[in-house]
Amino acid sequence: MNIAICDDEKQELQHIQALLAQYDPTLQADVFYAAADLLQAFENSFYDLVLLDIEMPEPTGYQAAEQLSRRAKPPLVIFTTKNTGFAVSGYGVAFRFLVKPIQFQEFCTVMDAALCAIAPATLSFTQDGELVILPTKDIYYIETFKFTAIIHSKDETYETRLTLKQAERELAAAGFCRIHNSYLVNLQYVSRISLFTTVLIDGTEIPISRARKKDFQDTLQKYLRSH
Repeated sequence: MNIAICDDEKQELQHIQALLAQYDPTLQADVFYAAADLLQAFENSFYDLVLLDIEMPEPTGYQAAEQLSRRAKPPLVIFTTKNTGFAVSGYGVAFRFLVKPIQFQEFCTVMDAALCAIAPATLSFTQDGELVILPTKDIYYIETFKFTAIIHSKDETYETRLTLKQAERELAAAGFCRIHNSYLVNLQYVSRISLFTTVLIDGTEIPISRARKKDFQDTLQKYLRSH
């Protein structure tokens, strides 16, 4: 997931960066000190989520959000502001707003909601030359063997040419977590965690890498908090 932070006050921008790192160290963001630079970046890149200060020299954050909302694929915008009056007026183009100074707990609540909203509803891949569009909610876990990804769903198992890194990048916002070099699990179906394995609701046991266990537990806690 690609994230952008735009604020013309360096201290405020750094504060939001620190909140994001505290919320989830795996999430990275590009930073912009002017809305014009953010809009220019969208000509060559796409950001799924934009944390955008409303009160900036023209184009203001609000004007930038209006332009972004007219794109064929608009990003999710979270306004940041010192003035709640500006925030209320921005609900037509923004998903949520955060009032400065932003508190960590409020940041977590808004980010949880944003990631749920951004989460992809489907995973597309090819199997035997045919396109398969599979709802992410039906996927239990994905494992890789050599150059093949085996996708285990509620009703069927699929094989496709897909790296786990690619799958992790596409499905992280949908509540999936990599718990081993060869396994990506849907947190929705985690039943329990033991010392070396996690057990899914269908009884499947999947090994947990020692190096990934803490991140897995932290990610699961965040997931449970937002669902």
